[in-house]
Amino acid sequence: MQNKHIPMRMCIGCGKMNHKDNLIRIVKTSNTKAPITVDINGKMPGRGAYLCRDTICLKNIRKTKRLSRIFSCSIPDDFYAILEKEINQNG
Repeated sequence: MQNKHIPMRMCIGCGKMNHKDNLIRIVKTSNTKAPITVDINGKMPGRGAYLCRDTICLKNIRKTKRLSRIFSCSIPDDFYAILEKEINQNG
């Protein structure tokens, strides 16, 4: 039986590498109603960034405005609430 290769991605909050399946994918899409969304399945088209399922990483990216710099747009406060809910629900 062969081991299936699991891609590694870097968390934008702490900078640690982790399995892609253990991270939350955040995507900037061309949708004007919701340009920034959480990609549950990891298959949405668009520019993506990954975040650990840890509230410390979430606080870090919010404090440093890292998402705004990565996606070159302003991030609404309610999106951080969505991320926190996702972390608490599945973390």
